[in-house]
Amino acid sequence: MKLVNLKHNEDYIRFSKSLTIKVNDLITVEADVCGGVGSIDSKLFGKVIVLEDPDICPTYYIGDKKTKYNGFKELYNQLFQDNYDDFLSSIDLFAENEVLNTFENSINKLTKKQKIKLLREQIDLMPRFESDCGKIIVYRQWAVNSVLCTLQVPRPSGKKYNRLHGTGNSYGVEISVYQNILNELLNK
Repeated sequence: MKLVNLKHNEDYIRFSKSLTIKVNDLITVEADVCGGVGSIDSKLFGKVIVLEDPDICPTYYIGDKKTKYNGFKELYNQLFQDNYDDFLSSIDLFAENEVLNTFENSINKLTKKQKIKLLREQIDLMPRFESDCGKIIVYRQWAVNSVLCTLQVPRPSGKKYNRLHGTGNSYGVEISVYQNILNELLNK
């Protein structure tokens, strides 16, 4: 057997990183973070790096003593006024941002104004169709939703629409929903 050709495809790259996060003088988190690295192709900013489906596995320490996950969760909910799930979300977001910051052209390196320009560009690039109820529907909204996430804007839910022209149903979001989000961001 002989290898004839090996081509490197950079369309999907996995990462795995371990972070130590000091939350405060009492709590430290060791977070194992893994997931995919994707990119948004932009005429304005080139290939903009984003994370795809990051998975974060935290291990908690109280005063240098390793804790059990369920024990820490229960203790946290009993000791503190804020909810453990909110605490975990803040750890996840912090870890994701720190990982993103390790990439040269990550979306985190863009300013809010630049992210809004990227959002507008990506909304304009989404494929669309007219539904049988007369609405313009966009689909394949991954890039747009990735930008929205970094702006802390919830992504709109898609639903099933009947195509006016062509056959079958397709899932998507009304273009007006994304245009309204964009207008709100521009007016802030």
